[in-house]
Amino acid sequence: ILQTKQKVELVFENNDDMMHNLVITQSGVESVNEVAELALKLGLDGQDYNFVPESNLIIVHTGILEPGASEKIYFETPKKPGNYWIVCTFPGHAQSMRIKLVVKASV
Repeated sequence: ILQTKQKVELVFENNDDMMHNLVITQSGVESVNEVAELALKLGLDGQDYNFVPESNLIIVHTGILEPGASEKIYFETPKKPGNYWIVCTFPGHAQSMRIKLVVKASV
């Protein structure tokens, strides 16, 4: 759980034996589903775009990480409280590799 407008440093370490990325989307399950679908539509060009589609539904993302690699990203949480989503948009991963990011109002 994070607060609104909180500065975040996130380190994504791929400790799996497959490639992955990390994409944070706008609130609502519709947003994460749309981003996942757009990523699939990249088709054979997907790797050129790290399987991250062009969309205003995306807040921040990493590149595609090989097994054992890591990447650090910085972002500010949204101004609006809500349930945002973290998802891997590598083909076939988005339906099961997602987690809710809860953003609460700053006190």
